[in-house]
Amino acid sequence: MRKPLITLILLASLVLLNQCTNDYDIVISGGSIYDGSMEKAYIADIGIVGDEIVKIGNIKPGNATLIDASGLALAPGFIDMHTHCDRAFNIPGLLAAENYLSQGVTTVVTGNCGGGTYDVEETYRRLDSTGFGPNVVHLAGHNTIRRAVMGMEDREPTEDELEEMKALAKKAMEGGAAGFSTGLFYAPGSYAETDEVIEIAKLVHEYGGIYATHMRDESSYSVGLMEGLKEALKVAEEVGIPLQISHIKALGKPV
Repeated sequence: MRKPLITLILLASLVLLNQCTNDYDIVISGGSIYDGSMEKAYIADIGIVGDEIVKIGNIKPGNATLIDASGLALAPGFIDMHTHCDRAFNIPGLLAAENYLSQGVTTVVTGNCGGGTYDVEETYRRLDSTGFGPNVVHLAGHNTIRRAVMGMEDREPTEDELEEMKALAKKAMEGGAAGFSTGLFYAPGSYAETDEVIEIAKLVHEYGGIYATHMRDESSYSVGLMEGLKEALKVAEEVGIPLQISHIKALGKPV
């Protein structure tokens, strides 16, 4: 057993030695860390290898790239749940999305208010090719889907048209969408009845997706604020799908 034991000790020593060496790609030192736990900030160093944080504590940078964060705050990346920055996906000069990165936003949710594409796989493929500053979570847009199937017609869909819309929603979910959004305040989404939204939501729910909505009314323009809110809740409750209300507000003196 002597030789195997010596081998194990040597291997363990090498592992410990490797852990003790300052083999980091980047070390961020001296920043005040807000870790999301709601506890007070604390000052420590952060060691990064590749794209992962591997240590938080007192770190000797060694040959790593050193970033002095003294006097600065460090926090996990923020998520912006409601953006329209997908409008910049095709504009080369805006692909860095520096306005988000400079605020610490590292993930953006796009495709809101019913306007997202259903060709999500192609969108992600293109972003992988061109690059984009933050991480992107995309929602398929009900307005986009309805327009592709029915144009701008103000009527209920036929059974075949509803199945076409569900097929596009399925394509979106299988392509990597995180859910779907509606813009029931905007045409052609405003032409859809609640049951149409529920049927598409059922399909999205099968894939574990969420439902985000720009409600049908946030004031007194059509059905009223409370009815718009009740409709959003009805879809979520009947389907069992997580709901995110894009703009939950009471707009104007009447409400």
